[in-house]
Amino acid sequence: MRNLARILTVALISLLVFVAAAFAAQAWLQYQADLLHADAIAAKRAELARAEAFVAPTAAAWDAKTLPTLETLLGAEIKPARHAPAASAGRLSFYYHPDPQTTLLVTFPTPPSHHLIALYQHALLLLLLLALALF
Repeated sequence: MRNLARILTVALISLLVFVAAAFAAQAWLQYQADLLHADAIAAKRAELARAEAFVAPTAAAWDAKTLPTLETLLGAEIKPARHAPAASAGRLSFYYHPDPQTTLLVTFPTPPSHHLIALYQHALLLLLLLALALF
């Protein structure tokens, strides 16, 4: 009976260490995903500022002809901001202020590397469930 208790104790400690490592890995992956979102938004914002200098050099140029050109250049959807952006999976958005009177909502797809991080998170969850099932 004593050997059984020792085996169960070692198995439980191993499981707890694995669960702690899995949660730490999950937190790290979430942190990396947040960094990736911030970098993608910063890059798209800089790209929009550069494109704005070519397409809309004056403040009065934000009209129905300019926005589709910018959308094509950036691969993003640009609309005048009237309300908060709706949360949607696989898309990022930010507000852009080309001048004090104009606010634009820019929405674009997440970078492909974000999908890889999501895949890692799903694999980690499956490993955690498998470890619990084996215990």
